[in-house]
Amino acid sequence: MTHLPRRGSARRRAKKIALHAAVGLYTEIARPLMRAKGFRADTCILGTRVAIQVMKRLGFPAYAVKTRASVYNPQFVARVEREGGRFPRDKDESLAWYEEDGAHMIAIDTTPTAKGYPGHLVAIVGGTFLLDSALDQFSENSKWLDYEVPGASAFFLPPEVKWTVASYGLPGGGAVVYERLPEVDWTDAPDWTFDEKTGLFSDIVNVLVQAVRFEAKGRSFEIVSHDPRRREVIP
Repeated sequence: MTHLPRRGSARRRAKKIALHAAVGLYTEIARPLMRAKGFRADTCILGTRVAIQVMKRLGFPAYAVKTRASVYNPQFVARVEREGGRFPRDKDESLAWYEEDGAHMIAIDTTPTAKGYPGHLVAIVGGTFLLDSALDQFSENSKWLDYEVPGASAFFLPPEVKWTVASYGLPGGGAVVYERLPEVDWTDAPDWTFDEKTGLFSDIVNVLVQAVRFEAKGRSFEIVSHDPRRREVIP
């Protein structure tokens, strides 16, 4: 005789998943699914909305935070280290670094005249992780960066309760820096209310919830700490 699970048992199982496992698996599978469904690269608002809904469905608190994000390619990081931590003094020196070493960085435009939303939206999950669901837009939006960053990444939050700047190492020697900015309403943006009629958003969230719920247990994931030199593999 087959016994069906009792109502609510799936949600109880989901809460037993470790937070780091849920976040880690999400970074592996969410972005490829969203891109396969036609999401653009520059969709940090939509990606963050997906992340928040998935994590809440799994039983973890999550909310959005506006940042100014900057990505540095490995050549730029190496040049800064050779310069003793010094950044280019002006645009002319930035150009010289690029011509000499291929050193380049790209930052999200946060000025009032920015094309689109003036910032980069990320999710804070469980009070422990910064989850960026659209990190790959930096690679796609700059041919000079010449550096492929992960589609999505999770990072340990700085230890300070009210952090303002968080820097992290990226694969291959690059880096990303998040500067926390005053809140500017993103809920009026089209991506925050994307596709409520056709159900595509709900379908993506449902697929991700089920995948994380049944595949995250027993996996190991690499999470980057606030110290860009440290990486932690959590079983």
